[in-house]
Amino acid sequence: MNQSKFIKKQTDRAKLFIERFFENKEWFCGGPIPQSELLKQSSVDTVIGTEFCKGIETIYALLEKYGVLQEKSQDIRFVLKQLKITKQAGIPKSYQAGMILLYLKFCKGLLLPKLEFDVSHLKSKKEDEAFYD
Repeated sequence: MNQSKFIKKQTDRAKLFIERFFENKEWFCGGPIPQSELLKQSSVDTVIGTEFCKGIETIYALLEKYGVLQEKSQDIRFVLKQLKITKQAGIPKSYQAGMILLYLKFCKGLLLPKLEFDVSHLKSKKEDEAFYD
């Protein structure tokens, strides 16, 4: 599969996961999160273009920068809880860090830094499913 088809497939797949994950979540300023925001190209790029470890580092940096939880132990529990929630929602590991970043943006109102778009970490669906078995 060539690179552009692969990216298109990942984009379509990510949109489905984004819609499902955020369907019952509240926007930080109240009400439902607008579909136009959820499915914006920058949102999809955050999900498919954020490598897991770099994404988790970015999440911790944001929590510290904005003083959301105030304590490292709270930060760790928050991140572990969000990882558990994304896993239970069936979000592939390769999308989880990006999905949590979107959660911080849409549900907590945090500004995300400019993220490096990198799809080299993406695996086939079969490899992702094997991770959870």
